[in-house]
This record gives sequence, C-alpha cells and structure tokens, in this order.
Amino acid sequence: MYTNEKSIGCRIWYGALTLGIGLFFFVPAPAGAATLSLVPSNASVSIGSTVTVSVFVNSEGIAINNAEGNLFFSKSLFDVVSINKDASLFTLWIAAPIYDGNNTISWNGGLPSPGYQGSNGRLFSVTLRAKTVGATTLTLLNGAVRANDGLGTDVLNGVHNATVTIAPPVVFSDTPSSVANTLDSLSADLLAQITSSTHPDETKWYNRTHVVFDWTNAQDVTAVRLGYDQNADSIPQVLYTNPISHKEIDLKDGIWYFHMQGKRLDGWGPVSTFRIQIDTVPPLPMTIQFPNGATSSTPTIAAIFGTSDALSGINHYELSIDGGVPQFVSAEAESKPFVLPPEFPGSHTLLVTAVDNAGNVRNSSADFTIEAIDAPAITYYPETMGEGDILKIRGTTYPDSDVTVYIREGNTLVSEEYTRSNTSGDFAFVAKKWLDSGVYAITARVKDGRGAQSNETAPLTVSVRSEFVSGIVSFVLKYLSVAILALLALGGIAWVGLRLWFKIPRTVARMRREAREAERVSDRAFKVLREGVLRHIARLKKARRNLTSEEMEFLEEFSEKLEEAEEVVAKEIRDISGS
Repeated sequence: MYTNEKSIGCRIWYGALTLGIGLFFFVPAPAGAATLSLVPSNASVSIGSTVTVSVFVNSEGIAINNAEGNLFFSKSLFDVVSINKDASLFTLWIAAPIYDGNNTISWNGGLPSPGYQGSNGRLFSVTLRAKTVGATTLTLLNGAVRANDGLGTDVLNGVHNATVTIAPPVVFSDTPSSVANTLDSLSADLLAQITSSTHPDETKWYNRTHVVFDWTNAQDVTAVRLGYDQNADSIPQVLYTNPISHKEIDLKDGIWYFHMQGKRLDGWGPVSTFRIQIDTVPPLPMTIQFPNGATSSTPTIAAIFGTSDALSGINHYELSIDGGVPQFVSAEAESKPFVLPPEFPGSHTLLVTAVDNAGNVRNSSADFTIEAIDAPAITYYPETMGEGDILKIRGTTYPDSDVTVYIREGNTLVSEEYTRSNTSGDFAFVAKKWLDSGVYAITARVKDGRGAQSNETAPLTVSVRSEFVSGIVSFVLKYLSVAILALLALGGIAWVGLRLWFKIPRTVARMRREAREAERVSDRAFKVLREGVLRHIARLKKARRNLTSEEMEFLEEFSEKLEEAEEVVAKEIRDISGS
C-alpha cells in the first residue's frame, strides 16, 4: 500500500516551491480557464478485475506550468494496484502522486517555461481493483491549475469526474474460453485472496525473481486453474484437479499477473489476480558534475547528478562524503544543482548511489576540493602551567571571524571551544575548564564571514604540572647543583685513582731507582763533608794553633749532627726504596 509521507512542514514547502516554479518560469499568459478530467468518464468492471483511470488537463488555450489536486474514491469498493506517471507531461514533481492508504491520491507537479498549452495533457493514471458490487463516482477535489504567468494564477474553471460500475464476477464453464450465463448460481466466496511471502505488496517493485504464492480455497472447491502472464485480465488455463493452495514460480523482469480460479459443483468462480513487479537491473551509469568547478573557496560546493531506470524508476539517491553517513535525496533532485553540506578544507570524495524502486543500486563517485584560508597566528600561550591555572591564548586572524581552539592530550580531544576576533582581527581565548596535569597540544582554526575555513595551526605544546610534582621538582632543582658537584668530585677522585692505579708500579720502580741514586749521592755528599772537616782540623793543627774549648765543643757537636743527619737521610732513602 502507498502511505502518506507528507507532513505539515512538507505542505508548507510544497506551497513555497509551487509559487517558486511560477515565479521562476515567468511568461505572461492570457486570461482564460482550464479543466481537469478523469478518463474514461464512465467504466464498468467486474469484481476482481481492474480499471485504469487517467487524469488529464485541458489548458483551454492558456499556457500552464503547474497543477495539483486530490483524487477521491471509495476504499470499500476498490484497492489501489498501481500509480503510473511515466507518460506525464510534468517533469517537475513537487509531490509525485501518492496514495494515503485510505481513500485519496494526492499530487502536485509542473514543468518549466514555456509550460503546456493543449487540450489533452496526461498527468498520471491509477489502476484500481474492484472488490464488491456497486456504483461509485471517482471525484477530483481541491484542484488547482496555475498559469505560466510568473504569479502562479489559478485558472482552473471546472472538473470532470468519472463513474464506475462494479458488476458481479463473470462465471466460466469447464472450458476456459466459454462464458457461462448462470451468474446467480455463483457465490462470491470463491474469490480467493492471494498472498505472497516473497512479494507481498502488489504496488511495490522487487529484485527477486523467485515468487511464492499462497491462497485459501473455499471448503467445497474441487479444482483450481492457475496461470501467469503480463495481462491483468487473462483467464488461467492450467488445471489442477487436486485444488492446491501454494505455488512457486520464477519470473523475468517486468510486470506480471498471477491468476487463480476455483471450481465447485455449480461452476467456476471469479478469477483472483495478484500483481508482481520485478526489476533486477541496476539504474543506468551516471556522471557527477560540479557546475561551478570542482574547487571551491567556500565550504560548500554544488553537484549535478542523475540517471534513469527503465523498469521500476529511481526511488531516491544517497549522497556520502568521504564515507560518512549517507544523506537521502529524492529522485526529483536529479539533474539539478544540489548544494553539498559544508566540509573542512582539503580533498574530498563524493559518492552518489542511485537506488531504484526495486532496491537495485548504481554507484558513482567524484573528487572535489575545498580551499583553505590562512590559519590564525597564535602570538601568546604558556609553555608551562600548574594545575588550577587557566589556559589563556592570544592571536590574530581575519576580522570578525569565528575561531575554534582544540585542546588535545595525545590523540584524545579534551576540549573544543570557541571565541571570536574583533574588528582588528585580534582574539583572546580563555579556557572554560581546568586542565589536569599532563602535556597538551593546542591548535586553532578560523571560519570567516563567508563560511570559508582554514586548516588547523601547527600544534603548540603546553605542559601542566601538579602541585605535588612541582614541589618535588623545586626540591630537586634546589639541591641538584650540590649533588652534581658531589658527583663530579667523586668522579674526579675515581678518575685520578684509576690513573694512579695503573701508574703506581711504574712510579714505585722509578722512585726506587731515584732512591738508590739519592743514596749514592748522599753517601758522597756526607763523605765530602767529613773529609772537609778533617782537612780543616788538620790545617789548624799544622799551624800549631790550639783549638779553644768552644771550637772543640762545636766540632764534636758538628760531627755528631753530621752522623745523625747521615743516618736520617739513609733511613728515609731506605724507606722510600722499600729496602
């Protein structure tokens, strides 16, 4: 079944777009009148059969570019089988014909200037299946036909409705081609309700070719006839004397009808028909174009895309940028410039997926580039902070522009905050939250009045220390110099010791050599001293001069001291040489 997808907001939009079409495609039109008609105006149909009614417009010599309205029918008498707008004169559908699930089909469509001027303009058609005996009028309500005058002038002057009579079902004899005349002997309960678990909705398209049908036969049915083809009014001819109630078939692409007819003792009943629509072929390949170029200095860019599908038609498009969440776009948007959502500077890939009414898809992609404006310049920021300090940043950029500041710790975005530059381009940022201890990277980007954005600045590093850590650092720094000097001294002593460790053996050997040499020199020196003293005494005696007591005492004391000195020097030399 069709469902009513229009909301109050959509109706407002439809009205605005309808007026926009009239204004955009302005061509002055003469005064006159127009009519809407249902064709055929009179029709007869039997229960279980279908009737197709089309909506036509007669412009009565006036150029028109829009029409809308509602087609009302009795839900108790009819079911909607399908709605077809393929041969419509309208190319712009503000609201394609849609069934509300109750008793109304609504539409609103148009076409560009110079519009349409004629007496037989087909808008769309609807196929209905009769459910019970009766007569009813299909009515056009709330209609409007607008002139191509740039003002959207309603020139509708009248409507022509249609009358449909529903007769009892046709009764057939055992021969499929013969028609029985005993209508009164036939019970309406022989009209079976066919269902399909694989293709449940007769108005929808499916991309599965294997179809399953089920129905319930009346209690006294003795046989059934089945058939399927592409004719809605065919009579089934394959006889099953055992009245089956389940059938599976494989079909090709297209619109098919499955027919079932039951028989009991008083004859064959009416034909039950079930419509199947199959489309397994994707839409045709499409090309994406950027009418204003694939490079934009603003964050948005316009794209044109569109394709067609021979069987089921295009249902909608799905647009995704860089693999993001798809945006659904109606089929009416094709071949018109569509403004993509704002993007950050850089290269991007647009993926357009065309989805037909059977769910088949066709993908196409194209690359575009958003140019970046100059990034802001940060002129002040604190390299180190303590916990509890507020982060403050100053910088310059474009006047009256929005600046976004990003605070990250590693790969984690801690905060994203905003500020604005003044008329001179200066800005100041004060963080709204305190930062825990750690190392943070600060970047910024700017968006000017046009919406153009810059890339992020190069990251600036800010270190935040806790009070406990700061105390430890201060303590360490206070005593670090003493510790370093002590370590240097110990290192120096160790270095000297190592050098001495390797030099001592050579030094000892040298000292022993020098001690022995000193001992020889000492012996010679003391020997020379004694000999000199003895020669002096001898000269005194030779001169027959007697030494005074003081001189004798001095000589004796001198000799003793000389001997003591010799002994001391000899002992020190022996101690040095280790002997």
